[in-house]
Amino acid sequence: MNQKSFIITFTLFVFFFLIYSEKTYGCHPAGLNGCDKDVCKCDTFSITDANMLSNKSLNITVKSNDGSHSQAFGHFTMSDDAGGKYRFLKNPRFVNDCECKGEGPNTVDPYTSNWPYTIDTPPGGTWFDAWLTVYWKCDFGTLYDVDCCATALHYREYKLSWRDKLYHLLNISCRLQHINDNELIHRDLHVGNIIIDDNIIISDMGLYKPTYYNVSTETENNVYGVLPYTAPEILLGQIYTKAADIYSFGIIMYEVISGLPPYHDLIHDEYFV
Repeated sequence: MNQKSFIITFTLFVFFFLIYSEKTYGCHPAGLNGCDKDVCKCDTFSITDANMLSNKSLNITVKSNDGSHSQAFGHFTMSDDAGGKYRFLKNPRFVNDCECKGEGPNTVDPYTSNWPYTIDTPPGGTWFDAWLTVYWKCDFGTLYDVDCCATALHYREYKLSWRDKLYHLLNISCRLQHINDNELIHRDLHVGNIIIDDNIIISDMGLYKPTYYNVSTETENNVYGVLPYTAPEILLGQIYTKAADIYSFGIIMYEVISGLPPYHDLIHDEYFV
Protein backbone atom coordinates (compact mmCIF):
# COMPACT_ATOMS: atom_id res chain seq x y z
CA MET A 1 0.00 0.00 0.00
CA ASN A 2 1.49 3.33 -1.02
CA GLN A 3 1.50 6.40 1.22
CA LYS A 4 -1.50 8.06 -0.50
CA SER A 5 -3.69 4.96 -0.15
CA PHE A 6 -2.67 4.60 3.48
CA ILE A 7 -3.64 8.21 4.29
CA ILE A 8 -7.03 7.82 2.58
CA THR A 9 -7.72 4.50 4.33
CA PHE A 10 -6.65 5.84 7.72
CA THR A 11 -8.81 8.99 7.31
CA LEU A 12 -11.87 6.92 6.40
CA PHE A 13 -11.25 4.63 9.38
CA VAL A 14 -11.06 7.58 11.81
CA PHE A 15 -14.18 9.14 10.26
CA PHE A 16 -16.31 6.02 10.63
CA PHE A 17 -14.91 5.38 14.12
CA LEU A 18 -15.97 8.84 15.26
CA ILE A 19 -19.46 8.38 13.82
CA TYR A 20 -19.77 4.99 15.50
CA SER A 21 -18.54 6.38 18.84
CA GLU A 22 -21.00 9.27 18.67
CA LYS A 23 -23.91 6.98 17.94
CA THR A 24 -22.86 4.50 20.60
CA TYR A 25 -21.70 6.72 23.42
CA GLY A 26 -23.17 10.15 22.59
CA CYS A 27 -26.78 11.21 22.25
CA HIS A 28 -28.98 14.26 22.16
CA PRO A 29 -32.69 14.84 22.81
CA ALA A 30 -34.92 15.02 19.75
CA GLY A 31 -38.53 16.17 19.71
CA LEU A 32 -39.79 13.29 17.61
CA ASN A 33 -43.14 12.97 19.37
CA GLY A 34 -45.71 15.52 18.21
CA CYS A 35 -48.56 16.90 20.28
CA ASP A 36 -50.84 14.07 21.30
CA LYS A 37 -53.64 13.90 23.87
CA ASP A 38 -52.25 10.76 25.51
CA VAL A 39 -48.49 11.14 25.10
CA CYS A 40 -47.35 14.74 24.68
CA LYS A 41 -49.59 17.50 26.00
CA CYS A 42 -47.93 20.64 24.69
CA ASP A 43 -49.45 22.88 27.37
CA THR A 44 -47.63 20.89 30.05
CA PHE A 45 -44.88 23.48 30.64
CA SER A 46 -44.63 27.23 31.04
CA ILE A 47 -41.92 29.77 31.80
CA THR A 48 -42.94 31.23 35.14
CA ASP A 49 -40.10 33.69 35.56
CA ALA A 50 -37.11 35.19 33.73
CA ASN A 51 -34.73 37.74 35.27
CA MET A 52 -31.86 39.55 33.58
CA LEU A 53 -29.30 39.92 36.35
CA SER A 54 -26.70 42.66 36.72
CA ASN A 55 -23.84 40.18 36.26
CA LYS A 56 -24.95 39.60 32.64
CA SER A 57 -26.77 36.37 33.19
CA LEU A 58 -30.37 35.25 32.75
CA ASN A 59 -32.22 33.25 35.40
CA ILE A 60 -35.12 31.37 33.86
CA THR A 61 -37.63 29.14 35.65
CA VAL A 62 -39.66 26.47 33.87
CA LYS A 63 -42.55 24.78 35.63
CA SER A 64 -44.78 21.88 34.66
CA ASN A 65 -48.52 21.91 35.14
CA ASP A 66 -48.87 18.19 35.79
CA GLY A 67 -45.96 17.28 38.06
CA SER A 68 -43.54 16.39 35.25
CA HIS A 69 -40.10 17.95 34.97
CA SER A 70 -37.99 19.27 32.12
CA GLN A 71 -35.27 16.92 30.88
CA ALA A 72 -33.66 19.03 28.15
CA PHE A 73 -33.61 22.54 26.70
CA GLY A 74 -32.97 23.58 23.13
CA HIS A 75 -33.24 26.45 20.63
CA PHE A 76 -32.93 28.99 23.44
CA THR A 77 -32.76 32.67 22.45
CA MET A 78 -33.27 36.06 24.05
CA SER A 79 -33.77 39.53 22.60
CA ASP A 80 -34.72 42.94 23.92
CA ASP A 81 -36.29 46.08 22.53
CA ALA A 82 -33.00 47.94 22.98
CA GLY A 83 -31.55 45.90 20.11
CA GLY A 84 -29.68 43.22 22.04
CA LYS A 85 -29.97 39.61 20.90
CA TYR A 86 -28.35 36.43 22.14
CA ARG A 87 -28.66 32.74 21.34
CA PHE A 88 -27.91 30.46 24.26
CA LEU A 89 -28.50 27.10 22.59
CA LYS A 90 -28.60 25.97 18.99
CA ASN A 91 -28.69 22.25 19.70
CA PRO A 92 -30.65 20.69 22.57
CA ARG A 93 -28.85 19.72 25.74
CA PHE A 94 -29.88 17.74 28.79
CA VAL A 95 -30.69 19.55 32.04
CA ASN A 96 -32.04 18.62 35.47
CA ASP A 97 -29.30 16.01 36.06
CA CYS A 98 -30.32 14.03 32.96
CA GLU A 99 -27.74 12.57 30.56
CA CYS A 100 -27.43 9.97 27.83
CA LYS A 101 -27.64 7.01 30.16
CA GLY A 102 -30.92 8.19 31.66
CA GLU A 103 -32.64 10.42 34.14
CA GLY A 104 -30.64 11.77 37.06
CA PRO A 105 -31.51 11.28 40.74
CA ASN A 106 -32.04 14.96 41.59
CA THR A 107 -34.71 16.15 39.15
CA VAL A 108 -36.72 19.13 40.43
CA ASP A 109 -39.76 21.10 39.33
CA PRO A 110 -39.91 24.06 38.96
CA TYR A 111 -36.42 24.01 37.47
CA THR A 112 -34.36 27.22 37.49
CA SER A 113 -31.21 27.57 35.41
CA ASN A 114 -28.72 30.38 34.90
CA TRP A 115 -27.34 31.40 31.49
CA PRO A 116 -24.50 33.94 31.04
CA TYR A 117 -24.61 36.27 28.04
CA THR A 118 -22.39 38.94 26.51
CA ILE A 119 -24.83 41.66 25.42
CA ASP A 120 -25.28 44.72 27.59
CA THR A 121 -28.10 44.41 30.10
CA PRO A 122 -30.86 46.75 28.89
CA PRO A 123 -31.89 49.64 31.13
CA GLY A 124 -35.05 49.66 33.22
CA GLY A 125 -38.21 50.25 31.22
CA THR A 126 -37.18 47.81 28.47
CA TRP A 127 -39.08 44.74 27.32
CA PHE A 128 -37.20 41.51 26.69
CA ASP A 129 -38.28 38.19 25.18
CA ALA A 130 -37.07 34.64 25.77
CA TRP A 131 -37.84 31.66 23.52
CA LEU A 132 -37.13 28.17 24.77
CA THR A 133 -37.89 24.63 23.61
CA VAL A 134 -38.51 22.20 26.46
CA TYR A 135 -38.10 18.41 26.16
CA TRP A 136 -39.64 15.86 28.51
CA LYS A 137 -40.81 12.23 28.66
CA CYS A 138 -37.56 11.18 26.99
CA ASP A 139 -37.02 7.54 25.99
CA PHE A 140 -33.45 6.89 27.10
CA GLY A 141 -33.57 3.38 25.67
CA THR A 142 -32.76 4.76 22.23
CA LEU A 143 -29.27 5.69 21.00
CA TYR A 144 -28.12 8.92 19.44
CA ASP A 145 -31.55 10.58 18.92
CA VAL A 146 -33.33 10.26 22.27
CA ASP A 147 -37.04 10.39 21.54
CA CYS A 148 -38.74 13.11 23.63
CA CYS A 149 -41.83 15.22 23.80
CA ALA A 150 -41.04 18.83 22.90
CA THR A 151 -42.85 22.16 23.00
CA ALA A 152 -41.81 25.77 22.30
CA LEU A 153 -42.36 28.44 24.97
CA HIS A 154 -42.29 32.23 24.78
CA TYR A 155 -41.88 34.63 27.69
CA ARG A 156 -42.05 38.44 27.55
CA GLU A 157 -41.00 40.48 30.56
CA TYR A 158 -40.81 44.18 31.36
CA LYS A 159 -37.58 45.19 33.08
CA LEU A 160 -38.60 47.74 35.70
CA SER A 161 -36.23 50.18 37.33
CA TRP A 162 -36.50 50.68 41.09
CA ARG A 163 -38.09 54.07 40.46
CA ASP A 164 -40.72 52.45 38.22
CA LYS A 165 -41.42 49.72 40.80
CA LEU A 166 -41.95 52.19 43.66
CA TYR A 167 -44.04 54.48 41.44
CA HIS A 168 -46.37 51.66 40.39
CA LEU A 169 -46.69 50.29 43.93
CA LEU A 170 -47.55 53.74 45.27
CA ASN A 171 -50.28 54.14 42.66
CA ILE A 172 -51.70 50.67 43.32
CA SER A 173 -51.84 51.41 47.05
CA CYS A 174 -53.66 54.70 46.36
CA ARG A 175 -56.23 52.91 44.16
CA LEU A 176 -56.77 50.24 46.81
CA GLN A 177 -57.14 52.91 49.51
CA HIS A 178 -59.81 54.58 47.37
CA ILE A 179 -61.72 51.28 47.14
CA ASN A 180 -61.48 50.62 50.88
CA ASP A 181 -62.32 54.26 51.80
CA ASN A 182 -65.62 53.73 49.95
CA GLU A 183 -66.29 50.78 52.28
CA LEU A 184 -65.70 48.18 49.55
CA ILE A 185 -63.60 45.01 49.53
CA HIS A 186 -62.09 43.82 46.25
CA ARG A 187 -61.61 40.14 47.32
CA ASP A 188 -59.67 39.18 44.16
CA LEU A 189 -56.61 41.43 44.09
CA HIS A 190 -53.62 40.05 42.16
CA VAL A 191 -51.24 41.21 39.42
CA GLY A 192 -53.54 39.92 36.69
CA ASN A 193 -56.10 42.52 37.75
CA ILE A 194 -53.66 45.45 37.65
CA ILE A 195 -53.72 47.38 34.37
CA ILE A 196 -50.77 49.70 33.71
CA ASP A 197 -51.63 52.27 31.06
CA ASP A 198 -51.43 56.03 31.37
CA ASN A 199 -52.82 55.40 34.85
CA ILE A 200 -52.92 52.43 37.21
CA ILE A 201 -56.31 50.68 37.13
CA ILE A 202 -57.50 47.93 39.47
CA SER A 203 -59.86 45.90 37.31
CA ASP A 204 -62.24 42.94 37.69
CA MET A 205 -64.57 44.15 40.42
CA GLY A 206 -66.87 41.17 39.87
CA LEU A 207 -66.25 39.78 43.37
CA TYR A 208 -66.23 43.05 45.29
CA LYS A 209 -68.54 43.46 48.27
CA PRO A 210 -69.34 46.26 50.71
CA THR A 211 -67.58 45.91 54.05
CA TYR A 212 -70.95 45.38 55.76
CA TYR A 213 -72.20 42.63 53.41
CA ASN A 214 -74.32 39.84 54.85
CA VAL A 215 -72.13 36.74 55.11
CA SER A 216 -75.16 34.49 55.54
CA THR A 217 -76.17 35.07 51.92
CA GLU A 218 -73.08 33.20 50.72
CA THR A 219 -72.16 29.53 50.80
CA GLU A 220 -70.40 28.60 54.03
CA ASN A 221 -66.59 28.66 53.84
CA ASN A 222 -66.66 29.92 50.25
CA VAL A 223 -63.17 31.07 49.16
CA TYR A 224 -62.61 33.48 46.28
CA GLY A 225 -59.53 34.78 44.53
CA VAL A 226 -56.18 33.46 43.31
CA LEU A 227 -54.68 31.12 45.90
CA PRO A 228 -51.17 32.64 46.44
CA TYR A 229 -52.75 36.08 46.99
CA THR A 230 -55.46 34.88 49.38
CA ALA A 231 -55.02 35.81 53.06
CA PRO A 232 -54.50 32.86 55.47
CA GLU A 233 -57.57 33.75 57.58
CA ILE A 234 -59.77 33.39 54.48
CA LEU A 235 -58.45 29.87 53.93
CA LEU A 236 -59.37 29.17 57.57
CA GLY A 237 -63.00 30.08 56.87
CA GLN A 238 -63.11 33.65 58.15
CA ILE A 239 -64.90 36.43 56.25
CA TYR A 240 -63.26 38.88 53.85
CA THR A 241 -62.26 42.23 55.31
CA LYS A 242 -60.13 45.17 54.22
CA ALA A 243 -57.20 43.39 55.83
CA ALA A 244 -57.51 40.57 53.25
CA ASP A 245 -57.12 43.13 50.45
CA ILE A 246 -54.06 44.56 52.17
CA TYR A 247 -52.54 41.08 52.44
CA SER A 248 -53.06 40.61 48.68
CA PHE A 249 -51.36 43.94 48.07
CA GLY A 250 -48.42 42.77 50.20
CA ILE A 251 -48.00 39.74 47.91
CA ILE A 252 -48.08 42.08 44.91
CA MET A 253 -45.36 44.18 46.55
CA TYR A 254 -43.21 41.07 46.97
CA GLU A 255 -43.75 40.07 43.33
CA VAL A 256 -42.91 43.51 41.93
CA ILE A 257 -39.81 43.96 44.11
CA SER A 258 -38.37 40.46 43.75
CA GLY A 259 -39.47 39.80 40.16
CA LEU A 260 -40.65 36.33 41.26
CA PRO A 261 -44.21 34.99 41.30
CA PRO A 262 -45.47 34.27 44.83
CA TYR A 263 -44.50 30.80 46.07
CA HIS A 264 -43.01 30.06 42.63
CA ASP A 265 -41.23 26.95 43.89
CA LEU A 266 -44.41 25.28 45.16
CA ILE A 267 -47.32 23.58 43.42
CA HIS A 268 -50.50 25.50 44.19
CA ASP A 269 -52.76 22.65 45.32
CA GLU A 270 -54.50 21.48 48.49
CA TYR A 271 -51.13 20.64 50.07
CA PHE A 272 -49.98 24.21 49.47
CA VAL A 273 -53.02 25.45 51.44
